[in-house]
Amino acid sequence: MQKGGWGVAGETVHFHGQVWCEGTQDAPRNSVFGVRVARKDSQGDFVSSTWKDNSNPNGTFFISVAVPDMDIREGVTVEVQAYNVRDPTKVMPTNDSWRRTLRMED
Repeated sequence: MQKGGWGVAGETVHFHGQVWCEGTQDAPRNSVFGVRVARKDSQGDFVSSTWKDNSNPNGTFFISVAVPDMDIREGVTVEVQAYNVRDPTKVMPTNDSWRRTLRMED
């Protein structure tokens, strides 16, 4: 989905992709890293316990997120985040390429 794209309020948006070790084509071992989706809007930051994929076979992830069931013309920013609870220094910080602002319409 492009930044600033329109969606239907209440629909489910799916995020999928792959993480790999910096400077290589190698994926981390399964379950070493988790991937989650964070929502950022006028109410603050929010991560649901269901917006995570901790298995990551071959570094892949698939996460489904139900968007709010209301008009949000200014948009909701969602960000895909890789994380490692055992050693957060092993993960690069997210950047703008991992964020999308979705505008929701009833």
